[in-house]
Amino acid sequence: MSILGSHFVDSTLVTAPVLGSNFAYEVSDGEKRLHVGSLADLGVTRSFANPTGPLELRRHHITPLSRYEFDVRVPAPALRRAALKNIQITLYRVKERAPGMVLGAAPLDTQFERELRVMARVQGIPRDILPRKMQKPSRRRRTRAK
Repeated sequence: MSILGSHFVDSTLVTAPVLGSNFAYEVSDGEKRLHVGSLADLGVTRSFANPTGPLELRRHHITPLSRYEFDVRVPAPALRRAALKNIQITLYRVKERAPGMVLGAAPLDTQFERELRVMARVQGIPRDILPRKMQKPSRRRRTRAK
């Protein structure tokens, strides 16, 4: 798993109160969760049925993908340059659904140890991948031309 890019979205970040899909991700900084989200249909592409088409097209077709991308959301203040090396993104597959997988404050693998399986993990976010407006300026002293 790798980080391909990033962009800043000027809006409120909302976290759903439950895990509601077959995949989930968690972004953390050490032991503190920064964000969690569900990912529907990760790794597959679905086609719609054609009710008036030939028999083989009258049902959904699900095709597994060998490579795929997904979006991860992180609150911008959490991406301070000093903390970037500590940020961890974990992708989970939901093995079995527990009734009402309501999110608590604990890490996902602690809350849902039996229900989740780690699929991939990436540690650290390169500073140069952040949008320019989020990168801190250099500490070098700047002088003005007269």
